[in-house]
Amino acid sequence: MTRRIPLILASLLASTLSLAQIPADITLEPAFGGATFDRPVAVRHADDGSGRRFIVQLNGFVRIVDASNNVLSTPFLDISSLTSAGGERGLLGLAFHPEYASNGRIYVNYTDAEPGNGISTGDTVIAEFEVSAGNSDVIDFNSRRQIMVIPQDFSNHNGGDIHFGPDGYLYIGMGDGGSGNDPCLRGQGLDSSAAPPSGPGCVTGPAGWLLGKMLRIDVDNTTPPGSNNLCAAESDGSAPFAVPADNPFVGQSDRCGEVWPMACEIPTGSASTAKPATCGSGTSARAAGKKSICCPLPVRLVRTSAGRPAKAPSSAVPAAPPARSSTAFCRWSSMRTMAIPLSLPPVGKAAP
Repeated sequence: MTRRIPLILASLLASTLSLAQIPADITLEPAFGGATFDRPVAVRHADDGSGRRFIVQLNGFVRIVDASNNVLSTPFLDISSLTSAGGERGLLGLAFHPEYASNGRIYVNYTDAEPGNGISTGDTVIAEFEVSAGNSDVIDFNSRRQIMVIPQDFSNHNGGDIHFGPDGYLYIGMGDGGSGNDPCLRGQGLDSSAAPPSGPGCVTGPAGWLLGKMLRIDVDNTTPPGSNNLCAAESDGSAPFAVPADNPFVGQSDRCGEVWPMACEIPTGSASTAKPATCGSGTSARAAGKKSICCPLPVRLVRTSAGRPAKAPSSAVPAAPPARSSTAFCRWSSMRTMAIPLSLPPVGKAAP
């Protein structure tokens, strides 16, 4: 029997399909009545029972495909005034809060292009929005709350994928800052007090060391002013987010509390791989002579119809990681297994 699989966003799959032949028992079909989208980068669902699919476009728009496969004319979200699509910049990620059905909150990752806001063009912004009170198909633009700003060294390797884990925390995949072969050593270092190599492009300051990492933050709580090791905090130490107490570098000097694993070049699809994750799609350690301590974060996918899966037991995991030894750190990291729910519900009949 030939398997019939809807082709969701042909432009998303084109590069993959060009690298390998389509198996003979698989037939690709246009999705959504053959509708096309402007530079789509992701498909999401809200897990709110509506059956809607949300198409994330690089140009700052999120479009809705309803349960009947109709593309709504009014965008769900329009932040084209905040970002500018070009190269690897633009609207890069979207995540629905696990309690979206009741709180209406979404989170986006985009590169900034808003004039006069004090943020350098191209820097990464993580922001929160809420759905409009009178229209569940439109986000209230004025509800924007800025969660985090991360400076970028160059215009490429921005990463951009964001997902909520089963623990309720937001995971943010940050690229290594760009150019080629990680000239600013973002994927090679954890020391937030260090100065990056001198030369054009490499920004200074602790927030730059969030590049090349997978971040894990708590968007349901905030951090009060005071001393801490948050690299994306305000000058007084406050932040519109908190970090989970079991993040590996919480409270450690010269480290960023937001960091989970490290050494990511262009982390994408962090919750959509069936294999153990190794920080992303590649690592800058491929550059000759460079060593990496990119540590595996074992991930297993689960499909669930009710609620979120519980985090794997961690009673046997040491509370704090080894400071710098790559072997010991990776062994510690590999013990911290998480079950990540699939980002998309099955289309058509689910596989057994």
